[in-house]
Amino acid sequence: MSRFRESNSTKANKKQEDWISPTLLNGWTGTFRYRKNSIGQVEYQGVIVVGTGTTGTTIMTLPTEYRNGLGMHILHAFDGSSGAILPIRIRDNGDVVLAGTFTTGRSMHLSGAYATT
Repeated sequence: MSRFRESNSTKANKKQEDWISPTLLNGWTGTFRYRKNSIGQVEYQGVIVVGTGTTGTTIMTLPTEYRNGLGMHILHAFDGSSGAILPIRIRDNGDVVLAGTFTTGRSMHLSGAYATT
């Protein structure tokens, strides 16, 4: 078997990590989950309901291996009520914080992926 086929076969058969559901903080509720894919990116998805919605509020904290290690990384949340795209940041310490003001009680939709180092 060629090296390419052997390498490709190993990647194609790699088991995907199980989803992880973090503890949501500061009154935030809903379903959020994340995992690493086969190329080392963190995939995330969920629908969460805003608790405390002021700038800088911590929503959750990610473990070291799910941080990108390059400084702040911005995720975007879609406000299902207004259609607005709102920024959420991942700090170096793993805190996932609001980078703007969110309306308490609104549902936020998140989905995407980012690279880790």
